[in-house]
Amino acid sequence: MGGVLKKDIVSRIYLLYGFILIIAIAIIFRIFQIQFTQGEQWIAKSQIQSFKYSKVKAIRGNLYSDNHSLLATSVPIYDIYWDSKIVDSKLFYEKLDTLAVAYHTIFPSESENSFKNRIEKAFNQKRRYYRIRRRISYSELKQLKQLPIFNRGKYKGGLITEKFDYRKRPYKMLAKRTIGNFNSTKQKYVVGLEGAYDDTLSGDDGVRIMQKTSGGWKPLYLFDETIKEPIDGMDVITTIDVNLQDVAENSLYRELMKNKADWGCAVLMEVKTGRIKAIANLKADTANHTYYEGFNYAIGYATEPGSTFKLASMMVTLEDKLVKPDDIIRTGDGAYKYYDKTIHDSHHGGFGDITASQVLEKSSNIGIFKIVLNAYESKPHKFIDGIYKLGLNKLLGLEIKGEA
Repeated sequence: MGGVLKKDIVSRIYLLYGFILIIAIAIIFRIFQIQFTQGEQWIAKSQIQSFKYSKVKAIRGNLYSDNHSLLATSVPIYDIYWDSKIVDSKLFYEKLDTLAVAYHTIFPSESENSFKNRIEKAFNQKRRYYRIRRRISYSELKQLKQLPIFNRGKYKGGLITEKFDYRKRPYKMLAKRTIGNFNSTKQKYVVGLEGAYDDTLSGDDGVRIMQKTSGGWKPLYLFDETIKEPIDGMDVITTIDVNLQDVAENSLYRELMKNKADWGCAVLMEVKTGRIKAIANLKADTANHTYYEGFNYAIGYATEPGSTFKLASMMVTLEDKLVKPDDIIRTGDGAYKYYDKTIHDSHHGGFGDITASQVLEKSSNIGIFKIVLNAYESKPHKFIDGIYKLGLNKLLGLEIKGEA
């Protein structure tokens, strides 16, 4: 009985050994196949996966006011990385203390010991793309490049700079909505002057090669990594007058506060040329009891024309020779009933008898109503045709998107 059991155990052991041997032979065969038969294929694939093309952003053009004051400009900022593998060990430890002291002088928010410890750790780990600092200014970068080790550049000191541009408005909130801003969801400028002239301002991005390392993707600097140089965007000079814009915004703000309005808009046009010198848009922030620029009502909000329609009405009537500037219009005491509707003038007591010219000067509701009524009561379609001839029923085709 014992001999049979022993024989059965030995048979199972031989079977297990045989199974393991088959697996080992299969692994050896696969290694041989990969190394000698498919080696070049896998090496090529590995190299492809280790490199990629990356976009090099062109510098966005500037936006200027009518007198060449900057409305929006691109300011460079930098992320700093370090390739520790190309730095000589003797040099590193000779200069480490001096580097830490000098770094703390530029960036006092980080202690000498903190910087020393983390950069030494990165050096010992042979980090290829170790982040030193994010979002530093050009002046800080110039100082950083003077520090020990880093002053040897990227080929001997391992210093790698990544440049970014952020948009800055020197006048801060002035004409903010008219200038426009970046839409992070759509990853582009879609409103205001920035959106209207995006193609002109943005330029043409370049292309460079990036290499994958243990620390992430980094520019390949063994040779000129930029294979297509970016073409910077062009500048745009607008018709905005910053002084008039400031006056428009402050005046609008005061009136909105006084009348507790929900929103307001002011547009200032140079009549001789049609150039827009200022656009102010303010919306109520009820939580903070103030106003802010959140929507361009001048472009994107359709509403009744109000008193501006008096001018159009007078133009049509004069064009049809149905009224003369010195004709007397009886506006009465400030209230005029037409069927079941009563029209009022804002002036208490009314304007009495005034000329057609004075109707416009005083912005008399009753006066303009009587002029149109006398001229077109029996032929209202003729008045409407005259309004349409002025093009008031059509979009203006403005360059700024979102016209209502």
